Amino acid sequence: MASTVVTMAEMGSIGQDILDTHGISEIDPNAWYPSQLRREIHEAVWQRFGDIALLSFGLGLLDFYPETLAEFGKSVEQYGTIMAAAHADDQRIQALDFFVEQMTSSYHRATSASMRVPSIEICFRSTCVTDLIYEFTAVTTLAPQLAAFSQGLIEGYIARFVSGDWDYQITPLPERTQFSSEHSELTWRCVFTLKLERIGSPAEYVSWLKLSYKEKLLRSVIAESNKRKNELENLSQQLAKYLPPQIHEALFTGKHDTRITTRRKKLTIFFSDIKGFTQTSEDLQPEALTEYLNEYFSEMTKIAIAHGATIDKYMGDAMMLFFGDPETRRVG
Repeated sequence: MASTVVTMAEMGSIGQDILDTHGISEIDPNAWYPSQLRREIHEAVWQRFGDIALLSFGLGLLDFYPETLAEFGKSVEQYGTIMAAAHADDQRIQALDFFVEQMTSSYHRATSASMRVPSIEICFRSTCVTDLIYEFTAVTTLAPQLAAFSQGLIEGYIARFVSGDWDYQITPLPERTQFSSEHSELTWRCVFTLKLERIGSPAEYVSWLKLSYKEKLLRSVIAESNKRKNELENLSQQLAKYLPPQIHEALFTGKHDTRITTRRKKLTIFFSDIKGFTQTSEDLQPEALTEYLNEYFSEMTKIAIAHGATIDKYMGDAMMLFFGDPETRRVG
């Protein structure tokens, strides 16, 4: 849970906001938390920024587990030995098979140790479909729409250790997805292609990949920010129809104080209604009456605003407004 909150920190306070709703002010690294909590955090990020956010976080997750990386690095040393001595494709495929076997074991240990669900077995497994084609399956507490996070973690292993020798393409297989209220079984197909020549190191590739994902994520953040800005502007325009201009401006410039306080001010109160409205309303059809009132209130509102009044309410054919709050317009 601690690593989840930290990896999501780049997106602002989303993770901590959700923890606050559950009454958790600080993560205890030695405590266990409900899997639903982690799912809620991932869901919130995905809803706002899409798959690219989860891919980016999954890719970088191993950075928070240096011991796991170091242990895995030692376990795949044999891969490097086999590749260095390989003179034929079958030897290189043997090296890749060994890497996938070790990656599967490491991923399985990491996930099963970090998540506990009594009714299911959290696991990770792999199947060799044919030479250079593998299928990876993760049984996780995350919902199917959050699969990009696990995919990012798979790519994190591959990019860090074998991207110097192999190109790869990871493709989700949604038709193989199984889902219940507590867990998902997610599957990907990964196709490897031997590089004709080694260009750069895996470390350089991982740095480039992280930067590439961060750029895409930044574009997603900007797009989401613009969307929220447009929604706020639309809300502002809608509220402007119902709020006095002084209050509307104060709300959207942050000057409005929502605290409940008592203060004394000298105000001028103004009431207005339509003379003979009862008799008039009896002689008009509802549609005509509505048009009549709309025209009256529109004109009266323009006059009130032009003279600095704050409109308090409309009541039938009457309106109440006052002068002197929140602003006072002094007439010389």
